[in-house]
Amino acid sequence: MKYLIAGGFALLVASSSATAGTLSIDMGSVWWKVAYNSHNAYHVQGTGQGTAVLWVLENDLGLGAYSEGGKFVYNGGTSYNFDVRAIEVTKGIVKNVSVGMNLGDYYSNWGGEDGMFTDLFGTVVILGGSGDKVTGQLKTNVGTRFVVDDATYNMSGYLLSLSLGLLF
Repeated sequence: MKYLIAGGFALLVASSSATAGTLSIDMGSVWWKVAYNSHNAYHVQGTGQGTAVLWVLENDLGLGAYSEGGKFVYNGGTSYNFDVRAIEVTKGIVKNVSVGMNLGDYYSNWGGEDGMFTDLFGTVVILGGSGDKVTGQLKTNVGTRFVVDDATYNMSGYLLSLSLGLLF
């Protein structure tokens, strides 16, 4: 995973030397509901805090890193911690609307499971404002999350997030 993030940052630096761009830092809350789990059909839902650091190029292509940490609850009782580290790629499709993908590593303390993680999402800027050098945005993401850990538990489901972003 370290090499995946290092490769993403190398691509980011190489692309930024070719064209000017904007640094975007987003922080917010994520709600995640597992649609179905291959280990019986129990109910799992989670909440977390996510952070994305992106270099947004002039053609509305964003490249960067995403991390998330939080807890998920098993059958409304026991809770477990999880952690996500990923490379994020976004592409603007119309003004204030973009689509994106997070691709990386997922870890939970539910048996120390580690696995592959992918988010596919759409982003809408709900509210935005700009000053002389900084732009602020309130955004929401809606998408689907694919997670399969080492024990082959399918933790895939749906996600919704609300974040505040600063663009420099």
